[in-house]
Amino acid sequence: RTERKIGLWMLGQLLMGMIVGVLAYLGLTIIGVKYSLILALMVVIAELVPFGLVIATIPAILFAYLDGGVAIAAVVLGFYFILGQFETYLIYPLIVKKATGISPLVVILSVLIGAELAGIWGVFLAVPTAVCLIARNN
Repeated sequence: RTERKIGLWMLGQLLMGMIVGVLAYLGLTIIGVKYSLILALMVVIAELVPFGLVIATIPAILFAYLDGGVAIAAVVLGFYFILGQFETYLIYPLIVKKATGISPLVVILSVLIGAELAGIWGVFLAVPTAVCLIARNN
């Protein structure tokens, strides 16, 4: 049962990457950033690691700056900030709930506790650990 839940969580991670990638593509296209498809694909790939959206933000800001100057780069930074908040507090908890059955509140708390206890590794391992503990106790 635990292995199945972890597998579902991993599929949820892939789904989240695709959703955030599509949102990044739409936002960058609306803003008018060149190469928005490539930048969105970078988001999809980067979403597989913790803080991936932060990593994918750097090239997007660079492309926006080179193409449109400081103003467009600032708009892209703001867009990625809002996208990150949307992902962290809405998309991620809902996808994990759907995939594993864990409450969004438990997801957010486990990530916060994991970050406090073990930094980046804690963030990455928080939800799978919570899944295992909850499955074990049930």
